[in-house]
Amino acid sequence: MEHILDKLVFKANELHETITSNEWKSYTRKSFVHALNNTITRLEDLLEIIEELNKRIEREPSVDSPDLSPLITSYNKTLIALRRNIVLEEAKKEMPFDLKEKTEVPELYAFMGQKIMSLLLKTRFAVERVHLHSIKERITPEQEKATAKNIFSLLQAKEKELEELREKYEKLRQKNLSANLGE
Repeated sequence: MEHILDKLVFKANELHETITSNEWKSYTRKSFVHALNNTITRLEDLLEIIEELNKRIEREPSVDSPDLSPLITSYNKTLIALRRNIVLEEAKKEMPFDLKEKTEVPELYAFMGQKIMSLLLKTRFAVERVHLHSIKERITPEQEKATAKNIFSLLQAKEKELEELREKYEKLRQKNLSANLGE
């Protein structure tokens, strides 16, 4: 599962770098369509990896297994919106010139870039949840007991240290009181 998570993180980071390298609101209609086409291809790759990861999780269910279906739904909705935007942007080039007055909508382009960034953030969050779950699954009951014992012994050591500090404090306080009374 680790290699799938690594692959997912790598591809998500790559796409993130690509998206942040250009300011989406400065795109022309043509460059926006090109960027969306490239992004859709890469998001589809990420979706395939997420679906594969989800299948692995479902094969070995546990009580607190992370659910990736909301993320998959978000990917599908975002991909539909991006494809719809490509169709609309390509339809603009067929408009008569007088209707084309403003064919570029920088706010929309920036919004789409932010929507993709939001999806990548959700992806990273889901990857972290799956990663933590896989670590938790690998911990055996013996390791869990050993960890609990280690924590208990650390707490005992800290308690002993705290008690020694209290004793030193009391001795210093009594010494200062007796010195003040002696004056």
